[in-house]
Amino acid sequence: MTNFIILTYIFLDTMQITLAGEYALRAMIFLSSQGVGVKCTIIDISKAKRIPEMFLRKIIPLLCKSGLIISKKGKSGGIFLARDPNKITPLDILEAVDGPIYLTKCINDKNFCQEVEWCSVHSIWNEILVEMRNKLSQKSIVQIAVESEKRKLLHINKLNS
Repeated sequence: MTNFIILTYIFLDTMQITLAGEYALRAMIFLSSQGVGVKCTIIDISKAKRIPEMFLRKIIPLLCKSGLIISKKGKSGGIFLARDPNKITPLDILEAVDGPIYLTKCINDKNFCQEVEWCSVHSIWNEILVEMRNKLSQKSIVQIAVESEKRKLLHINKLNS
């Protein structure tokens, strides 16, 4: 994995986080919905959140290293949250997997751009970055899991009516 996320414009002017970041968010939301201290296997998470098992096996050590989860091997092993899920945010998860978020290289590498001090575009990127970091820190994974479950039930009810 890279040392930092650089959100870049891809094709139709869309910004994207990494697939590892997306999968890590899904896995952590799943773990939070299982309850504190409940152990799950990689296979449980993989099946429930449709994450390729081999990809998940690469993400789990990164989440462990950051102190978000604990992984125990063996017969009584499993994966479980290391911290209160009410205090874990999407920003925590994305940065655990991909490192700090930067919109452009000039924000991360001061030697990349010689106009950083006066560049109006640079200041726009900084403002957007602050807003994005704030947004990614506003909700816990528990809140997201609850909202997701509500949307899922609404969707199911809509299909059944």
